[in-house]
Amino acid sequence: MKPVLVLKFGGSVLRGPDDYPRAVHEIYRHFRRGRGVVAVVSASCGTTDRLVSEAGEAGADSPAAASLLATGERASAARLALALERSGIPNVVLDPQAIGFVVRGPAHRAVPEGITISRLAAALEAGFVVVLPGFFGERPDGTIGLLGR
Repeated sequence: MKPVLVLKFGGSVLRGPDDYPRAVHEIYRHFRRGRGVVAVVSASCGTTDRLVSEAGEAGADSPAAASLLATGERASAARLALALERSGIPNVVLDPQAIGFVVRGPAHRAVPEGITISRLAAALEAGFVVVLPGFFGERPDGTIGLLGR
């Protein structure tokens, strides 16, 4: 298996639409050298705060609010995947649940427990850049658990 590099793009890097091409450039720099690349993305700057406000009193304590907050990362992952496509870089967005990223604990303060690597490894072996939303995983009951900010 080729070497794999995990790149993390936080909200301070992905502030808006004009920032995605810079992330693509960084990813391509490693991809063209034959490395497998996993790009973990956060929500764009200010998105999580806006979603917390939208969740209101429930905050991130409820499974429904955790699900809402995870949409910020999912949107960033889709935006990065589109930017990669426009640049001709093969990619796939895999949700944490799709790769078996299991977390335990409360919806708003979960801790990582494990990951099933096979789907992630298969995508990398097939030559895809894997775009992975950060910030959340799947709790044993199937709901989303947030890892904290």
